Amino acid sequence: MTEERATILFNSQDSLLKICVGSWKAYNECNDHALGSYYKGHFYIDFMSLEDAEELHDLLSFIGWTEEEQDELFIQDYESELFRFHNCDYISPASIIEAIAGRQDEVAENAAKIAAMIEYDSYYEDIDKALEDLDDFDFYEDMSGEEYEEMLFYDCMDKATADLLDRNPYITIDFEAMARDDDITETERGVLVRY
Repeated sequence: MTEERATILFNSQDSLLKICVGSWKAYNECNDHALGSYYKGHFYIDFMSLEDAEELHDLLSFIGWTEEEQDELFIQDYESELFRFHNCDYISPASIIEAIAGRQDEVAENAAKIAAMIEYDSYYEDIDKALEDLDDFDFYEDMSGEEYEEMLFYDCMDKATADLLDRNPYITIDFEAMARDDDITETERGVLVRY
């Protein structure tokens, strides 16, 4: 591990997932590493840039962690607009790295969709499961359920009929009710439709 690489891993501003790694041994002994990973004023490591669990080990060794401190790691804190973790104290940082290693581009490209899937069902907090089931969903980012239903309605209708409906003031389509009745999920990030 070089100082330059350590600086990059700790100074990332635009990462989808930054984690402050904790050690149960350091925490229980209240030693210098009890507050978690720390390097030059930064606590959070860019997990989207880590190559593998070995690089995390090398990084922690570089900043002075002992082998014993690295035996029982956990997520002490994290920053992410995409991921939500529950019971972080019991999640091994290595399991997160293993789930996204080599798939960082895929995770970044589908970040909003994965976040919507996590909002839809906590089952998808396991990143492996979310990536595995990506193709089971269509995702319409920044769209409400009503907007989705309107788009779907007009996409499925021939132009002449759509024009006729638009010109007739006595016919109204309740897209809000359609969204409520259809099997779609409206999330903060958009509409998720499961096949």
